[in-house]
Amino acid sequence: MANVTKDTSSEWGLLAAITFIYAVSGGFLLSIGVYFAIFLEEFQEPAATTAWLSSLNYGSCYLIGKL
Repeated sequence: MANVTKDTSSEWGLLAAITFIYAVSGGFLLSIGVYFAIFLEEFQEPAATTAWLSSLNYGSCYLIGKL
């Protein structure tokens, strides 16, 4: 216990940045249903084809999240 070091301000800044990135990416994942209507209008494709966008979004998040 004698070699305990205090956290530096750069470590706290890194923690804040990672927390912000995690919150923004999680917020985008959960709001994909709002963007789905915009994607339908933009791509002019059936809903089944456009649904691949949200499926790929969730799949890549869970696939890469373990790294």
